[in-house]
Amino acid sequence: MLHIKQQKSKDSEMDSKTKAFMEATTAVPNYIIYDISSTEDAYAKVIESANNTDIPDAIVCTNDGVALGVLKAAEDLGLRVPEDLKIVGFDNSGISKYTNPSITTVDIDSEEIGEIVVDLLLKKTRGEETADIKFIPKLIVRCSTKK
Repeated sequence: MLHIKQQKSKDSEMDSKTKAFMEATTAVPNYIIYDISSTEDAYAKVIESANNTDIPDAIVCTNDGVALGVLKAAEDLGLRVPEDLKIVGFDNSGISKYTNPSITTVDIDSEEIGEIVVDLLLKKTRGEETADIKFIPKLIVRCSTKK
């Protein structure tokens, strides 16, 4: 399994998605994490990896744009998605349901999150108490992981 994540401004800072991925995959042998910042970089890393090592069974990406680069690389390498390679994105961007095959993704309601964050900030500026909020993402299973 390969996890492709977007680069952060501080290399030493591990984002929460990567930390959760690493915790969830402790039982998964031989997984690799790459820092990727764009669709183009994801494409190039998959092509490079295919030339140097075996392609993993699955690639989990930090967003759907990165997953799009992985999907294009798989096509150019002659890999069948999902038979040869499964791809998962994150953020349920509009493009993910229109690719061929459509990309399985994790949906977060960014509009709801934005509204709640603004509300929390306003409460903080007024000196009001705020509670911790948990957002539950939803897995949208599409063709990039179905057989």
